[in-house]
Amino acid sequence: MHFCLCGPSAIEFWRHYDNRIPGTQVFGHTTGAGPSLPQAFPGNYFAPLQDRAHLDASAAAIKAHDLQRWGIPSNQPLHVLVERKARRKSNSSIVFHTCTASFPRNAILVIEGNLCVLSPEYTLLQAAQERDDLGILLLIQEFCGCYSILPNGNLFMRHPLTSVEAVSMALTQASHLRGLARARRMLPVAINGAGSPRETAVALLMCLPKRYGGYGLPKPTLNLSINLSTNASLMWEKGNAFDLVWSQAGTAIEYDGRDAHKTPEQRDRDNARRNALAADGFTLFVVTEGRLRDVRHMYAIAKSAAEHLGHRLVFRDPDFRGKHLELMDRLLAPHC
Repeated sequence: MHFCLCGPSAIEFWRHYDNRIPGTQVFGHTTGAGPSLPQAFPGNYFAPLQDRAHLDASAAAIKAHDLQRWGIPSNQPLHVLVERKARRKSNSSIVFHTCTASFPRNAILVIEGNLCVLSPEYTLLQAAQERDDLGILLLIQEFCGCYSILPNGNLFMRHPLTSVEAVSMALTQASHLRGLARARRMLPVAINGAGSPRETAVALLMCLPKRYGGYGLPKPTLNLSINLSTNASLMWEKGNAFDLVWSQAGTAIEYDGRDAHKTPEQRDRDNARRNALAADGFTLFVVTEGRLRDVRHMYAIAKSAAEHLGHRLVFRDPDFRGKHLELMDRLLAPHC
């Protein structure tokens, strides 16, 4: 009989899931020459569970399964989804959750043998029941981005697990789940394709609505490759993906966390890249790790970017500064 990982256990499963394709590489802010996003999604590799009646594995059968190789810690309670009729009782090592009959067919994926897991989309929707607005948004950014934050704080680079569009589609099929109002609020401000927590932090500081402490700029495309002209390519022939790009406004923002440790060669490459963009009429703003916590500096970048986008920065909320500082603390906290 089958059992399905859910809740915190499903989050840990997906954080350790390696969906990289043999022969491709995943770097800090790009998936390199990997597949297009839909091809990288777990739903294309795992079949959905066909019969929910099989979700009634006993605690003994569950404990017999080697879950540590899937990244599930042995020192924390295991969260498992079972059929209502199974009537399993939770204990200190296994917490049982009831699977409703209205779960869509593709919500539960078979991994191997009798092991199943909630799909990335339904893992996010279930997590929205337990997290605050910013907490679920950060998890959506992680699942829809190219990184996983492991328990030790290290990053694991991979292809995206899902997309904002796929989560939105799952949301329309999940009216029976509680706590969906939070997911509905945050999905419209989520952005696909972030390559690191710091890229997510810059994007959300710039683009979250002012009621959350962001600057409210229009959403950019993350890690977009810019097609440079022939003349510009002579100055910069390397990869042309940039962290935040507003193509129509000819504006980009790049996060650079290596400002204190750059070699002369790295500085030369950065200058060549800026010159190439300038030659094509693009304006590039660079956010360094050292300046990311500088409120005045970040405001100056937001104001300049807003002018290029034809967007006015108007602050009517007297509590905006406090909200902005609180947002910055959350976004830049370890393990965010």
